[in-house]
This record gives sequence, C-alpha cells and structure tokens, in this order.
Amino acid sequence: MIFRDHNIVEYKSPEDSFTVDDYNKVFAYAYLYASLTQTSIKDMTVTLVLSKRPQHLLKYLRSGLSLAIEKDSSGIYLIEGERMPVQIVMTKSLPEEDNLWLRSLRGGLPKSTVRRLLNESATINSEVRAYIYAVVKANRKTMRGVEEMAARDVAEVLIEYPSFVEAFEKLGFVDAKKAATNAAERALTRGAKPEDVAYDLDLPLDKVLEIQENLAKPD
Repeated sequence: MIFRDHNIVEYKSPEDSFTVDDYNKVFAYAYLYASLTQTSIKDMTVTLVLSKRPQHLLKYLRSGLSLAIEKDSSGIYLIEGERMPVQIVMTKSLPEEDNLWLRSLRGGLPKSTVRRLLNESATINSEVRAYIYAVVKANRKTMRGVEEMAARDVAEVLIEYPSFVEAFEKLGFVDAKKAATNAAERALTRGAKPEDVAYDLDLPLDKVLEIQENLAKPD
C-alpha cells in the first residue's frame, strides 16, 4: 500500500463502472482538499477501490496520458507518473483470507462468503449495517436463493445490532418480526433473561415471555 499522511479513497458502487470523468473528479477533490487544508501534494495519495475493471480508463491513462500502470500485488495496481501516488484496488482479485471485508464490496459473491460476512459482523464493535446493506444489495441474486440462511444469520447478529435487520427487510430478504423472534429464541435458549431480551430486541416483554413459554413446551 502507498498510504501517507493524507489519503483520498474513492469506493465505487459494486454495480457501477469507473470512468475517466470519475477519475478526474477524484483528483479535483484531492486538489481541493490540498488547497483548503494547505497540505502538500507530496503528503497525499489517491486510492480507487473498484469492483469492475476500468478498461477504458486504463487505456486512457496509458495512451492518453502516457502513464505506466504496474501490478504491485494481487489486486493492487500502481499508476506511475501522476503528481501524487495513485493505486487501483480491484476487489475481485484480492486474496480473500487477508482482505475479506474489502474484497467483498462487490457483486457475485458465493453463498459461503455472504454467510461468513453475516456471522463475522456480530464480532465487530462498530456499525456495519451500511456495509452489509451495500453487500446484500449488490448480491441480490445470491440472496434470493438463501432467504432461510439470511433470516437465520440475521438472528445471530440482531442481538448486537437491533437495527441491522432493517437493511435486509428493505431489500425484501428478511421478515423483521420473524428475525426478531428467532433472535429472542436463541437468546432465551442461551439463558438470557426475558427482560434483557425484550430490551435488546425492542420487543414487548409479554411477547418474549410467550416465546419463552413456547420453548418450554415439549415437542
């Protein structure tokens, strides 16, 4: 990586391409930032995180601007000759084990990766709903075939992030009420107190007590 003290990072939507105009716009932002903050260009970098290979842009950089493009490592390309260091990160080409979250900001993910993202999101002490929403939106085709998996895994993380399920519900993949019930069942089975479950999941206490009663009934 080429990062310095000040780094401009552009994430392109997994569904969008990256054009010459987009490239020029990023540099406009970079120069404006340098001017407003009185930052030296030598202390800045530009990073483009893309899902789709920008064929037209690469041709323009090589032929139109006579810039060299060198492969730094798997999925990372350096543009030589600009006024500040520039790198293009192709998410599809990044090694998955070392770059799971960055690499997954794209479409065409396999079911196993989607499941892993959902499960691992529960262990991260930060807001991940926006990230997951972007991933799910870009992988509608995959998600439509795994509604049950999605509902089950959302239940796993719902206790930590009660608003997390909203992203799935908006895209039509999950029934929020069903996911909340699943989450309550799992929490109660693990020994959580009904009042704590009701608070964490924003459910009526009588609803949680009803779920607890049903769990206690013999099959």
